[in-house]
Amino acid sequence: MNCPKCGGKGVIRKNKGEEKQYKCKKCGKYWQVNPNISKFPKVLVFDIETAPLKVYSWGVHDQNIHPENVIEDWFILSWAGKWLNDDNTFGDVVTPKEAVEQDDKRIVNSLWKAFDNAEIVMGHNSSGFDIPKANARFFKHRLKPPSYYQQIDTLLAARKAFALTSNKLDEICKYLELPVKLETNFKLWSDCKNGDKNALKTMFTYNKNDVKILEDVYFEMRPWIPKHPNMGVYVQSDNSICPICISSNLQMGKNPYTTSTGEYKSYRCLNCGALGRDRKNSISKYKMQVLIKA
Repeated sequence: MNCPKCGGKGVIRKNKGEEKQYKCKKCGKYWQVNPNISKFPKVLVFDIETAPLKVYSWGVHDQNIHPENVIEDWFILSWAGKWLNDDNTFGDVVTPKEAVEQDDKRIVNSLWKAFDNAEIVMGHNSSGFDIPKANARFFKHRLKPPSYYQQIDTLLAARKAFALTSNKLDEICKYLELPVKLETNFKLWSDCKNGDKNALKTMFTYNKNDVKILEDVYFEMRPWIPKHPNMGVYVQSDNSICPICISSNLQMGKNPYTTSTGEYKSYRCLNCGALGRDRKNSISKYKMQVLIKA
């Protein structure tokens, strides 16, 4: 069993009720696995790298570039992905010939297949950049929309939940003392665009590392993510489970979850730390009558 945080090998530590508890040999993290869960939703953690535009410009500050001034348009240089809780990374990068010809059709097709197989798609600024850019290339190559999926954008989540000095992925990693991005400069992108074989190899390595550190950030951030997709709807379980990590290792919360018309028992997941609540309104009939009369 691989560690959901670092991908290292886990060993069974003990059973906790119906679950097995594992400990990672690499990072020391503990986690539980519920044998009653039929499957975990397919969450695609992904990132794309695009070639820069080549344009004519009259200056370098506050320029309004007209479309007729664009000499060469952008295209996708590479994409990388991994399934959440799986330590294997995958993806595609253009060949030197494809880069010079600005031909990303082959790798766009493989990216489309990953999207089509995913139930949830996760990225950092994915709703503002990666997904619209990917859709643009799907559209360019006459591909149909991939199957329905939900989204998790860790950039939007960070902006919503915290007041960090910077919401950039690399800065969040530094803030949490996690592994960071590989060092690069603009020359790498220009060399890739010009078809440099070694540069394209480096770009793919950089791209895959971004996906790994994004997963690290997600595991730390997930109990804080507003409107996180309910993972429980993708699985079958005989027990109450966490809506974020689907563990059944739950503890009654200190305070109930209240709305203007009801009160619900709250729970805290002892695996990921997320809060959840019952679906059934636990407010008494007397209290409900008082609320209605008021």
